[in-house]
Amino acid sequence: MTLSMGTARWYEKLESRWGARQNPVAPPAPDLSPIQTHAARDVAASRADVWAAYTTHGCDDEAGWCQHIVGAPTSGVGARHVHLGEEAPPYGLRTVVYVEVVAQQEGHWITLQAHAGAWDHEETWQFTDTGDGRTTVTITGRHRRPHLPERSDVLRSTLHQVALTALDGLADRVEGRA
Repeated sequence: MTLSMGTARWYEKLESRWGARQNPVAPPAPDLSPIQTHAARDVAASRADVWAAYTTHGCDDEAGWCQHIVGAPTSGVGARHVHLGEEAPPYGLRTVVYVEVVAQQEGHWITLQAHAGAWDHEETWQFTDTGDGRTTVTITGRHRRPHLPERSDVLRSTLHQVALTALDGLADRVEGRA
């Protein structure tokens, strides 16, 4: 008897919380507006070599913070890993980023989705032969986070720089500078 009364009280509390969330006076959910990103770079190598360098590199694991998920493939569609970000001031908190390959055409393009807390990001890497033994690598992406109009230009610039840095790292690995 006591158990059912406790359950009834718990259920009433849950209903009242749900009702409060449905209240039209409640603040609206944040607007998750997308920020489009784009970067491209020519690499002095064949598309097959660039693709091989991209797929064998795996997740960036400079500090040992990248872990593949047990039971998931390590390459191709469905490959996924968790990445622990760097410490952020002032308290040293870290972001956990979940990354998954959601689509790919072997040797030509790959699409990744990343999710972390208040943002998500989807990007496609495209590898195109230029005809002279070089490859153009293009990254197009869509980053979604709560809309901050006063900072969207800064964020867009930062995302472009991150994409360019990733392309430079890939070019360095392929062209033998890394």
